[in-house]
Amino acid sequence: MTTWTNSKKSRIFSLTLALLVFMTSACVPVSFAAEGGSWFSNAVSSVKSSVQDTFSELGSSDLGTKPRVRPHFSSNTGWVSDGDLSTEAKEGAWLMRLAPGVTVALPVGDKLYNELDYTYSFVTTQGAGDSDGHSNGHNINWISRYQATADTAIGVGNNTQWSEEPGAFHRNFFLNTTNADVSHKFGEKLDGRVGYVLQYYKDPTPSGVTEREQTFTNNQISTSLDYDVLDKLTLSPSFMWDVRNFAKVREKDYNQYTESLATKYHLGPKTILDANIGWAFRDFDKGNNESELIYGAGVTHTVGRKLVLGLNYQKSLQDTFNTAFVQRVDNPEAGNLDTFDGNSRVVKAHRIDSKATYYINEKNVVSAFLGFQAAYGDAEDNVVTGEKNNEKMMETGIRYSYKICKSVSFDIGYSIGRRFSAMNSAGRSEYTFNKIDGGVNINF
Repeated sequence: MTTWTNSKKSRIFSLTLALLVFMTSACVPVSFAAEGGSWFSNAVSSVKSSVQDTFSELGSSDLGTKPRVRPHFSSNTGWVSDGDLSTEAKEGAWLMRLAPGVTVALPVGDKLYNELDYTYSFVTTQGAGDSDGHSNGHNINWISRYQATADTAIGVGNNTQWSEEPGAFHRNFFLNTTNADVSHKFGEKLDGRVGYVLQYYKDPTPSGVTEREQTFTNNQISTSLDYDVLDKLTLSPSFMWDVRNFAKVREKDYNQYTESLATKYHLGPKTILDANIGWAFRDFDKGNNESELIYGAGVTHTVGRKLVLGLNYQKSLQDTFNTAFVQRVDNPEAGNLDTFDGNSRVVKAHRIDSKATYYINEKNVVSAFLGFQAAYGDAEDNVVTGEKNNEKMMETGIRYSYKICKSVSFDIGYSIGRRFSAMNSAGRSEYTFNKIDGGVNINF
């Protein structure tokens, strides 16, 4: 165990505070709005890439203009009471992340848009045991979007990341994600999309512990339609096929087929209802297969002009190693709820999320959230220890964001959570955890 003296605490805290004060004073007006920050808001993963959807709408400033270079920089610091989620020690830790980077945008005419981004990150954690260490991260992201015709768009992209593994700040993983999509507008009411994703994940598990290694390759083919049945009602059927192969734990190799139907209904100008239902079937190369009914529903409502309320419920058959933490996270405040036991082949989960966002003015935003999740995994599906997964967890918190100017924004938040039960191979017992974090994001 590492002894953390008061003088060491004081030096780290003073350095962090001085850095934040310096950055908040470096406000340089520019002609574009600051992009959303990848805040240090997840206690187990402080590096997330801002991977842009290849089919996101591009403004007039993105097409038919000259190449642009956009430097960006973010710094985040915080304290968590459970710096190492993989043990029962529940040791607290201070964390700080520095992440400079640069984005190069290369539009070609009015049909082709290219973008390349590199972000370097340095993360230091000062705590006890495995939660004390440093990590260097590298993220390279590239996208290209081509408007072939007025109705057809083609998008390709690749994201490569070396970063710290959740719960193991001192070991880096490698993940490469390549994607290609084709979207087509069949008419005024019908849009379609076909996509392919290839992922390769390299686990940083030490040699000699091969049974716990999670290195895998995943191929995914997906297709979906959006049909505007009425002006206020949209139906979206979809199909997804995943093929996953592990390097060591071959008992987890599978094919998964997921069919679902989603719907969205505008109940008035301020209320949106959405729901989904489907079926997921996981066909293992070894062992029993799994099939599960998946469904969910949600509502978003605007009160007045400044308050937005949201409530969502989902019942799902989860990926036992979810790589979503590498991509953009829509609700990063509840990031701890996304940590599953990677030794299990199947995890079934029920999750409820609620959020309230109040826009005080153009520069000040306050939000609060509450999330609850119950995850289940059968003992026979834990290929390492044969232990059952039965984990219930909640997390709630509040966050304040301030846009200092168009190029600089500040963010601070606090959350508290509770693991109610945890019968799994990670050995986590019932306990309460706290987290406070904040940071500055700069886009020149």
